[in-house]
Amino acid sequence: MLSISVSKRKIMIEQLGFVGIKILLALHESEEALYIREIIREAKISSSTINRALAVLSDFGLITYEYKFNRKFVRLTRAGREVAELIAKADEIIEKTKKLKEQMLDNP
Repeated sequence: MLSISVSKRKIMIEQLGFVGIKILLALHESEEALYIREIIREAKISSSTINRALAVLSDFGLITYEYKFNRKFVRLTRAGREVAELIAKADEIIEKTKKLKEQMLDNP
């Protein structure tokens, strides 16, 4: 039973990919809907990769689209915000662990 849930998680993370994670974090930091060009700038991704990543995020129910001023904006859903918060927290933990390891190597 556990292998099924791990397998499903692995598939989801693989589909999200690095670009999807960067988009989630950019939207999380902004706390408001962003225009696609703003996402490209904030997430530091190429315009050629964003559409596929947005489609995956939308399929998982992590983002919604809003149309304002004849432009398409992207906003995190509640689930998307929760996922982004967990990713940000995991990044913090990894960074702290990395710093602790470096300190231990500097001061044996």
